[in-house]
Amino acid sequence: MLRAACVFIGFLVSLTCSISLAAIVAQKSASSWHPARPTHVIVAAKGLAFASVGYQQFKIYEELYPHDQFIFITNLPAQGPYRNSKQIELRKLGFTITEESSAILDTRKLIQILTSTTSSIQTLDIIGHNGVNLGPWLESGDFRMDFKNTALMSLLRPLFAPHAWARIAGCNSGWYVAPALSASWGVPVFGSFTSTGFYYLNTDGNYELFDSIEGGQASDDVHPGKIDNSFEVPQKCSEGTCFTLKPEAAPYHMHVHKSPDAAWLPFVKPICAATIPSARCQAAQAEAIIASIAPFARKGALQNPAVFEQMVYHAICGSYSKVAGQNDCMNKMKAAYDAQISYFPYSLGKQLKCSGIRGCSFQYISIDLRKNSPDATNDTTMSYIANAFIGYSLLQSGNY
Repeated sequence: MLRAACVFIGFLVSLTCSISLAAIVAQKSASSWHPARPTHVIVAAKGLAFASVGYQQFKIYEELYPHDQFIFITNLPAQGPYRNSKQIELRKLGFTITEESSAILDTRKLIQILTSTTSSIQTLDIIGHNGVNLGPWLESGDFRMDFKNTALMSLLRPLFAPHAWARIAGCNSGWYVAPALSASWGVPVFGSFTSTGFYYLNTDGNYELFDSIEGGQASDDVHPGKIDNSFEVPQKCSEGTCFTLKPEAAPYHMHVHKSPDAAWLPFVKPICAATIPSARCQAAQAEAIIASIAPFARKGALQNPAVFEQMVYHAICGSYSKVAGQNDCMNKMKAAYDAQISYFPYSLGKQLKCSGIRGCSFQYISIDLRKNSPDATNDTTMSYIANAFIGYSLLQSGNY
């Protein structure tokens, strides 16, 4: 995942690997809390920067779903200067801290929190480090989500609402984690197929790469914006900087294996178990695109197809480190799709071949490298666009 280091930007000291000792649970609701009310869950694993992404994601959900309720689950930094930083930010956002305990934030603790607070999860975001076949960090690398434990994971299945979906924002979460969780939970689960990096909101209102496993850009190239104007009511950036976490513009650890056949995807893709209807998966894909951290006025997206179209192409092209590359990619991708010409807008590696909203066909070579199966033929990027547009129509009609 990201380097175990401290990175400095303006007034924000962002620790991606800070030590933590305890669990923090915070809740927010426009009225009295009720377990059956639609609930959006954000789990920000170890590190202040991951929590910053979670704060930004919460603001988006609150704008789109103002009558729903929200749970923010994270852990407590042990270092003195940062020990109260998460509680301070959560209270600024209107949350009530309902638990601050010494309990380790592991899988069973997470399940206990959720089963005791909600019976109607609409969205579940897990934001943090992830190992390709090890799973997402919760408390630390020693306490990950036990995604392979079907019996344990299935305990959450009854909590998901009929149109729920989940997103695992971390490196390589699409290969094994998302398929397993989709099968256990019975919902579409979004995952990535390469390393993920922090992208920050710049003074022009666009997101550009801040810190990358592949070397990234130096912090003196960063010019952060302080206000996010993609909201109907412009929002100040929590802790002074707005962050998102998204797939990077290269196969995972390309600098290590240097394989031209490395399979990967530059976007977060839905994985839907075979039992989930296609229409539900397509609608979830469109909803997840609208609810992503991106430089677009998302609240009116369902009434403005042109805005949604830009969101779809940005979901594919936003991995470029600079906005000029993102815009060039978006223009070329749109032209290719309009002409129905197969096109993969990145020069490194090979496009991973996947069956639309279902799984992907690949060969495991090493912890750093996967390749396409010899018989794989699907054009995943073109399929992603088509399914997004179908899902958008389904969201508008409500027939899914």
